[in-house]
Amino acid sequence: EALALRGTAELGELRAEATGTVDLAARRGGATVTLRHPGAPRLLGEAFGVEVGPWLGEGSFSLIAQLSAGPQGVAAESFELVAAGLRMGGALALATEARPRVTGRIAAEHLPVPLPGLRSAEPLGLEALAGFDAEVTLEAARIELDDAVLEAASAGLRLADGRLAVERLRGRIAGGALEGTLGVEVTGGPPRVTAELRIAGATVAAPV
Repeated sequence: EALALRGTAELGELRAEATGTVDLAARRGGATVTLRHPGAPRLLGEAFGVEVGPWLGEGSFSLIAQLSAGPQGVAAESFELVAAGLRMGGALALATEARPRVTGRIAAEHLPVPLPGLRSAEPLGLEALAGFDAEVTLEAARIELDDAVLEAASAGLRLADGRLAVERLRGRIAGGALEGTLGVEVTGGPPRVTAELRIAGATVAAPV
């Protein structure tokens, strides 16, 4: 009625370990998967052709996830991800019955976020947001956006029909409180960004 599996694999410097079971009759399975690599920026560059630049920093990559899969989709019931300066965990599920939909929660200890250069000619890659829907809650002890640091942050991320909404955004920045909403529209022409933010009690210590 079930098949137990255990295995390891190596591809270059990437090492994978997995243990799990497969219920053949019900077409369901579960596994604990561990991935490790000594250099996170190098792994992302080799695997996806992505140049992460200085925003991610230097360091190793590790992912430990408890996965389950069935006819309705795939879920990471729990995961812990460390990629150089990035540290996060939580639970995510991908439903594949009709239009792909991601749901879950993410809790980050340290979340660096790259911002596009105002004079950059590189595409933003936002067209990928039109291919799926999502509803995810996010909490982060520290979010770094270039030189700006947002602490004790929380938000709800909602993606539907090519529109990403960051709702109930809250956090602390420069000693003050920030709250508001952000929106990104990626359908029907060039991307359009809208924002409504309020900052109170922040200290401006240098020219902006």
